Amino acid sequence: MLVRKHEAFEKRMVAQGSRFEELERFAAELLANQHYNAGGIQKQLDEALGRRDRVREASHQRRKRLEESKELHIFLRNIHEVRNNPYFVLTNRILIPV
Repeated sequence: MLVRKHEAFEKRMVAQGSRFEELERFAAELLANQHYNAGGIQKQLDEALGRRDRVREASHQRRKRLEESKELHIFLRNIHEVRNNPYFVLTNRILIPV
């Protein structure tokens, strides 16, 4: 469930990518025309792109943690199945059929 929610979040981020491209083009146009507030425009653009990059990195790290958590859950489920299997007994850390 968390993986699906995160995937939906990542899709929204991708969809907003064009907005950032549009923002960069518009800012470049204003800067090329030597807008009177060029310094403020550049500063705000840098801040917006910095936030976008931090969100992307955080999203990447969250995806990694979710995948690791899913792998651990699968491993623990498999261990539980083996432990509760009446046909195997754990003796000296070796599984032997009973």
